[in-house]
Amino acid sequence: MLGAQPSGNSTVFVNSVALNETAFRLWNYTLYSNGTLSNGSHCFLAFGAHKPIVSGDGTVANTTSCYAPINPIEARGITGLVFGSLFALTILFSTINLRKHGRAYLPREKGWKPVGRRWPWYWTLIVAACGILSSFTAVDVDRDYIVNTSIILQCFFLTLMVPVLLACVWEAVRCWSSCHHRRLREAESSAYSANVFQNRTNFYLPLLFYAFDSLVFFMLIPRSWSFAQRQRSDMQTLESARPTALDARFKLAAVLATICLGLVIFRLAYSSRAYRAKIPMTLLVVTISIGLRIAYMLAGSWVWELSPYRREVSVGLLYGLGYTPALFILVLLNIHGYINENEDKLSIVQRALRGGELGDGLDVAMQSLQNRSRSRQNRPPAWWFRSRNPFASPSGVFKMPTASRRLPLRDTSRPVYTNRAEEQDESGYFWWQRRRREEEDARYRKPRQSANGDRAASDSTVTEGDARGIVPRLIERDSCLPPPKYQRETPSDYSQDGRLQPTSSTHSLQSPPQVVRSMLDV
Repeated sequence: MLGAQPSGNSTVFVNSVALNETAFRLWNYTLYSNGTLSNGSHCFLAFGAHKPIVSGDGTVANTTSCYAPINPIEARGITGLVFGSLFALTILFSTINLRKHGRAYLPREKGWKPVGRRWPWYWTLIVAACGILSSFTAVDVDRDYIVNTSIILQCFFLTLMVPVLLACVWEAVRCWSSCHHRRLREAESSAYSANVFQNRTNFYLPLLFYAFDSLVFFMLIPRSWSFAQRQRSDMQTLESARPTALDARFKLAAVLATICLGLVIFRLAYSSRAYRAKIPMTLLVVTISIGLRIAYMLAGSWVWELSPYRREVSVGLLYGLGYTPALFILVLLNIHGYINENEDKLSIVQRALRGGELGDGLDVAMQSLQNRSRSRQNRPPAWWFRSRNPFASPSGVFKMPTASRRLPLRDTSRPVYTNRAEEQDESGYFWWQRRRREEEDARYRKPRQSANGDRAASDSTVTEGDARGIVPRLIERDSCLPPPKYQRETPSDYSQDGRLQPTSSTHSLQSPPQVVRSMLDV
């Protein structure tokens, strides 16, 4: 703090400008060593080309605010623009991968919902948003003469990236583990069964991780961030900024983040062993990158010279260990997601290779039927037990037909099954083939003889009663030619007047009709 230079006529000089000392003292203005003129409510620049004028009523003219960006962009701002642009570019690929891996191509099953595959890409979008806001605000950190809100925004979003980045890596590992669990269970459903430890691990481990990750968030974010801008002088930095940046909450958050990283590593190693799958190189590199970010967080929580909240921190250290791991993780995950295929499509290909039924899930039902003695919980659907036996009662429609069931007397009006496969046929293929064979046999089948007994090869006469008397009639020999395709026999019987009358409207394909002629036609 510097006192104004008084003169004999009650004037003071501020940056070579004579001001009224009475008005200057009345409005409590003070000239500070960094070249600013302030009264506690207003702050103006008072060096170089900035020459404020204070009038008697307290009005200040020809002034520039202390928080105006007057400096050029330096290395911190330029690097922030580059990183912010790269973070913005990752949003494009994250949305593409979100649409690719979030779509469902199979019916929803319990435990395998599409939203579980979308969470990694939700977290990547949040990380990219935090990176953009934190990087772009670094421009005003360089341009502002007095440290202001810009450094608060940069430090806030840089810190917020830590719990979000941990959740992003965790969901990437969990999604990979879940995919292998699903594929292994479908491929080895008859032999694979998760033990109790594995079930408990899959249930409690995500809860444990998110509990620690939530603690990291609450230790870091809900607090006053005004300490970051209190670096306007060396004394203010030592008294306000440094003690707050190295307090117990930041240290505890760094330790909790290390525990979260340990849970990620455990999940990665355990899933690789349990599901007999090789860990992808992408996940290994991603885990190492998040480890570097947490290591920098630990170092910055104990050493002020390495803290990302310090304004004079090295630009290479800030962006190399603070932003580069996050950007590298986003790039690797997006490349990994762009190369790999959707989980449902992989399951469809795996089922097709096994020769299973993709449409109605018959393979799952058959495997469940074979293993129902081992596990009563996985029963086939109800339609699997529906019998094709036409003689089954309505109460037994959901029971499998057995050999011990006694069939009723044979009825020619109903279809007769020749084997068990034909009896259980759902598609109607065997019925259609049997019908075609009957029609072909009916064409070339030898006609049956008349119901009156064997007749001679020559024509014979039959007398029938008529209302006018005895009329001789001639019955020709049955034709040996096959009947027309759609010609059918109508069974007949004798009526009281001696004429042949049809007895049934049911057609038969067994023999052609008889041809009856009179002797007058000979």
